[in-house]
Amino acid sequence: KELTKIFRQKKEKVILVGIPKTIDNDIPIIDRSFGLDSAVTESVHVIRAANVEANCNPNGIGLVKLFGRSSGFVAMYATLAARDVNICLIPEVPFNLYGENGLLDYIFKRLEIKHHVVIVVGEGAGFAVKDYDVKVSGKTDKSGNPVLPDIGVLLREEIKKKAKELGIEINLKYIDPTYIVRAGPANSFDCNYCAKLAENAVHCAFAGYTNFSIGLVNNH
Repeated sequence: KELTKIFRQKKEKVILVGIPKTIDNDIPIIDRSFGLDSAVTESVHVIRAANVEANCNPNGIGLVKLFGRSSGFVAMYATLAARDVNICLIPEVPFNLYGENGLLDYIFKRLEIKHHVVIVVGEGAGFAVKDYDVKVSGKTDKSGNPVLPDIGVLLREEIKKKAKELGIEINLKYIDPTYIVRAGPANSFDCNYCAKLAENAVHCAFAGYTNFSIGLVNNH
């Protein structure tokens, strides 16, 4: 709206087209935003590395934190694709950290049986913890998004604390591949998807439409 206002003041004809993008895929209505598929592809490589580390050490724990400020698409799709994940934590699904049926209890029960565990956690999953008061600083980043508490570090420290209480030696590897995932090259799906979005944006602009967005809705 602000851009439209500026151009009108200058009496210039302009067409505005929006192409929504976030690898978190948390845009309503649109089926899939570009970048999601590439982020999942990169994330799978990281998960498989965490699985190797967990399996190659006694009581090995591979803990991977992935994108997902308010939605768990990257973490969930990567978990399903990798096939090596035992626990996936996302913002949409509440869970307990402590207690008989809590996350920590499950982790050490699995270690007792399988001697390894791979955990994937979305960055916003801290707000899904029901029995831990996640402190929010109130600060925002340069994009205006609230700065989230680091759920990955919290889980790492709580797991270590629990292991010490139980007298169990663990080998925990914590991986935060944030910029590896973000800076990875677009895969073939996203390359083709972006080309279609760009082509449709130009076609609609030439047809005279303005102030609209281009995205995949109901597979169209």
